[in-house]
Amino acid sequence: DAKETDGRTRIEIAGTEGDLAVVSGAHGPGGVQMSELRLFASRDGRWEEPPVPGPAPVPEVEARNVARMYAALAGDIRTGTRTTPDFHAGTRVHRLL
Repeated sequence: DAKETDGRTRIEIAGTEGDLAVVSGAHGPGGVQMSELRLFASRDGRWEEPPVPGPAPVPEVEARNVARMYAALAGDIRTGTRTTPDFHAGTRVHRLL
């Protein structure tokens, strides 16, 4: 009898004026990278979603992740840095798997 697990990821940050938590959606396709994230704040032990200032267009989760990687790759090409995985990194992961 297999039990389905809850796929959420929760990252909590404790501060001197309160705490923050970033929580991925339950039953999403992949934790933090492939799930819609929600922000919660607490000053007195009660967790609430803080208001978001102004409307902002939010693309789909997968599109945001790909857009970030392309932006980082473009930056690497412009500046000559190496912050994104290259072919050799992909080959190493492929062999590991």
